[in-house]
Amino acid sequence: FRSAYNPFDKFQPLPRLAVALGTADTDSAQTDYLREFFNNAGVPSGLLKIVGRKLTLEQADALRAQWMAKYSRASGLLHNLAVLDENAEYQRLGANLDELESKEIRLFTETRLLMTFGVPPLIIYAYAGLEKATYSNLQEAWKWFWSTTLGTLFTQYRRWLTMRLLTQFHDKELILGERIQL
Repeated sequence: FRSAYNPFDKFQPLPRLAVALGTADTDSAQTDYLREFFNNAGVPSGLLKIVGRKLTLEQADALRAQWMAKYSRASGLLHNLAVLDENAEYQRLGANLDELESKEIRLFTETRLLMTFGVPPLIIYAYAGLEKATYSNLQEAWKWFWSTTLGTLFTQYRRWLTMRLLTQFHDKELILGERIQL
């Protein structure tokens, strides 16, 4: 695919794959967050307050390790019941699964990757494209894809082949005068 405008260097275009990899890296971080969310049984990290006494750093680390050993995915006790004494209080800090906009995250990821290569989401039946799909939308998506993405790409290939390949068999003046075309 053709290169994209590079805001950091006007003479060196930015390859589309580099743009996509940046997008993929961001989306990978989102995926990691969601994975950790599910690995935690849908229960985000919280705050364990010990009331009435001040903990040293070593005591806090030991308490944290004990909590994680009991209630993490690795322990196999994901849905185990936590028991706190009268001096401890747990406060939730993150979001529950129903509070996450997972539909929006999915749409965001798909559209950013497809946009990088100029592919309408509907023509590959991505969720983002199917969200508002109709038959006429599909026809319009294909027209747009051919006219803007593939048409431009094929024009660039034709120009490159004309100047690199055709000049080996015909005089360059005939080619530049458009009397011979590929």
